[in-house]
Amino acid sequence: MSHVARPSGRAALWLALLGPFFFLSYGLANTLAGRATHVPSVVFGWEHGMPFWPWTIVPYWSIDVFYAVSFFVCRNRRELDTHALRLLSAQLICVACFVLWPLRYSSVRPQTEGVFGWLFAVLLGFDKPFNQAPSLHIVLLVFVVLASLAISRGVNDAEWSLKPLYNPQEFSLPLIFSALSVAVLSFLGFDAISTLSEETRGGSRVVGRATLLALTLVAALFMVQTWLAALLQPNLIQYPDADASNNAFYEIGRLIAGPWLQVVIALAVAIGAAIANALVAQAATSRLLFAMARDRQLPQFLRQIHPVTRVPQRAILLVAALSLVLGLFFVGQINLLASMCNFGALTAFLLLHVAVAWHHRGAGRPLLHALVPLIGFIILAYVLFNADVYAKVGGSCWMVLGLAVLAFLKLSGRTTEFKANDAVH
Repeated sequence: MSHVARPSGRAALWLALLGPFFFLSYGLANTLAGRATHVPSVVFGWEHGMPFWPWTIVPYWSIDVFYAVSFFVCRNRRELDTHALRLLSAQLICVACFVLWPLRYSSVRPQTEGVFGWLFAVLLGFDKPFNQAPSLHIVLLVFVVLASLAISRGVNDAEWSLKPLYNPQEFSLPLIFSALSVAVLSFLGFDAISTLSEETRGGSRVVGRATLLALTLVAALFMVQTWLAALLQPNLIQYPDADASNNAFYEIGRLIAGPWLQVVIALAVAIGAAIANALVAQAATSRLLFAMARDRQLPQFLRQIHPVTRVPQRAILLVAALSLVLGLFFVGQINLLASMCNFGALTAFLLLHVAVAWHHRGAGRPLLHALVPLIGFIILAYVLFNADVYAKVGGSCWMVLGLAVLAFLKLSGRTTEFKANDAVH
């Protein structure tokens, strides 16, 4: 097996480009903030009780070392270019936030001598007390910490309780399944990992583990933030209208820490939906269309691979166009769109349970490959039964269209079977 050298020269070029760009753009944001007549500060009382440890400047400076070294650990040009473009995107987003919403560091640092004092002096030579957010803070972590403090202080009569998770006086199994048909949209996306199985090192086992890990993390984070938000609305039974329901999480953020957290949560949601979620959806759906086109189940022009980026370019552009059209068509009808997406996902998962049981029939593991899929099928079928009526109609029409396509493929002699190397064992 031939050894491919790491692209050290290209890594040095990327570092020579992004390193100065970071300091120039970061310095520009500092300069613009310094010229402003008023730059606000966001600080909490408990922060003044935090100790000052001069030695922590050393791990802070080490970030620059890891930044530089990260370019040279990439194993090939594609990996290096992807890494560099991610760093560039992060820098552009952060600097844009620094310029649009400048903040000032208001605390006074104690006098520091020796090596640590010299490192602080070098840092302040180009850094200023601005550019505070975003600073790689996780909005969810901020919400969890501030919500916990607000609950501990009794804001809005909140108190620690497990009632939002289980209240025997309000518990209703039909209500749970009805709500599940809507909440399922919050868990969609983990299965997108499986569409990247052909590009993953380690085979299908790695994809399966990644899918389970992603689902576990998403479920845990969703439950924690929803539980904390419910604790901060102890007396609320139902929101008055759809707008109040859609804006509930932002209003809870304002209740916790004021308008600034409301804005931060809104920005995080907007950036997550516009970049992260859209990127995952584009990557997953386009590869599904590519695979179907490669197996002659969709038009052949969708199987085209870009010679440089090695991605299904035409499939990506088609998905982007369809997303744009559907987004414009369903403006103001987000609930209906969400219900239709849920109906489609639940139907697909129902068929997935059937496929698992059929694929592993006779494998000698009835508990794992027969009973578990059966239990999952029953739960999903009940949730689907309680779905929105319009979603049922729209989803059923879409299913009929899919069956028509399947019949056409069968009648035209095209295969609808997976290839042996595509099956998941």
